[in-house]
Amino acid sequence: MDALHSFVEFNSLKPIASPLDSLPSVYFHTELLTHTNKSSQHPEYLRQAALEVINNIPIEAIPIYTDVSKNEIGHTCSGGFVKHGRGGASLKRRNADYCSVFRSEMIAIDIDLDFVLEHQLFLEIWILSDSRSVIQYLVNWRDVSDRRGMDIFNNLRTLCNICVLNLQWIPSHVNLKYNDIADSLAKESTTMPQAHVEPLTYLELHSRRKALVNISWRHPTAHSWYRCEGPGAEIRLKEDRIDQTALARLSFGLLKTLSFSRGDKKFNICTTCNMIQATPQNLLDCVVLAYGDLLKRPDFVLEMMKTNDLMDLI
Repeated sequence: MDALHSFVEFNSLKPIASPLDSLPSVYFHTELLTHTNKSSQHPEYLRQAALEVINNIPIEAIPIYTDVSKNEIGHTCSGGFVKHGRGGASLKRRNADYCSVFRSEMIAIDIDLDFVLEHQLFLEIWILSDSRSVIQYLVNWRDVSDRRGMDIFNNLRTLCNICVLNLQWIPSHVNLKYNDIADSLAKESTTMPQAHVEPLTYLELHSRRKALVNISWRHPTAHSWYRCEGPGAEIRLKEDRIDQTALARLSFGLLKTLSFSRGDKKFNICTTCNMIQATPQNLLDCVVLAYGDLLKRPDFVLEMMKTNDLMDLI
């Protein structure tokens, strides 16, 4: 059990906050000034609604934009941009591989708060995040029980008496300048060395396993038996869905002309030789190909089938 706990993130059985705790001067905003629906409203309308919020931030306040990135091989990163005066500060961090996007956004907010404490930016702070779910989660800070949520709560509890903090949701991918900068910083972090190795949650372990299985399925081993028996050859074929389906039918013998008579397989007569049934092996023999060509040269097999007008039988 101890070995398992070293790979799985700690979650407390009870919240860290007590009934006497409070967070004065900390405000959570899960909406813009007007109600918006990201799935149905036009991006330009969402952009204007977000700019209305951003333009109402006081000039003396410090806005911090956050974003995260996760690439196809499981590298996850958090990025942030602190707009201060005429310049700004870039925040980047490479997270544990296969870390969830939700937890990466939590990490982004946590490193923003660490930056505020480290540089003593005890003014009005606006953290602008495009993850509504994270802000909704932090609204219920009394119920936070995961490690990253505890870190954020401790930072908020430290800062709430010396500055004003606003956590504001903004829509993503609506052409907001500084949000796009934070997004590019997060994407750049995917090439950084992994300096922070943290335990994953149970759901993240499950996602990592699914991703590894998916990669191995799309890139099978070179063993000859697996190449003959395993699925996935059709996916590697860079053709349209009709050609992929035809190759799959030919590989497994499930041709369109297949029927059963008293439990026996029956095929139509081959239109090339007009002598015997058009079984998958006979179709390959008619164009002088072998079964191994289905895996080694699928494009050539399909081309030969089309040239000899055999696609109607597959």
